[in-house]
Amino acid sequence: MNNKLSSYVFYALAALSVVVFGLYVLGGETEVTYNGENYDAPNNTDLLLYWLYALLGIVVVVTLVSAVTSFITKLTTDKRSAYTSLVMTAALLILCGITYAIGSDEPLTLIGYDGHENEGGYLKMADMCLYSIYTLIFGACIATLLNSFAKKF
Repeated sequence: MNNKLSSYVFYALAALSVVVFGLYVLGGETEVTYNGENYDAPNNTDLLLYWLYALLGIVVVVTLVSAVTSFITKLTTDKRSAYTSLVMTAALLILCGITYAIGSDEPLTLIGYDGHENEGGYLKMADMCLYSIYTLIFGACIATLLNSFAKKF
């Protein structure tokens, strides 16, 4: 039953995503004046952004709930595996902390932009995401190479 339920939820979210994206692409445009210049902006940009925020929230909640339930289940059956997953989670949090600390908070020079997201915390968070992704991709490449060499010997 759980497999069917998750499949139905997946198909419903995928269909809704296609509809929202279709509304964004085919919904027409509005002329917006910003700093004295006219721009064409899609009508349903807000809808698309709110849908993406909702999907991100769903992913975060489901990930956290599944991690906690998996940890509790493993703790009762295989303590070593449970502690290994806990150490990996801590390592990921430490990586995020380090990459946040080395991120730059120097405002960017953006022509025509006067929003409040060009400030320290937002910039450090963006750098944290980028540096963490770079580090994880590098680690995955090294692990793949080491694994292929280990199989040859």
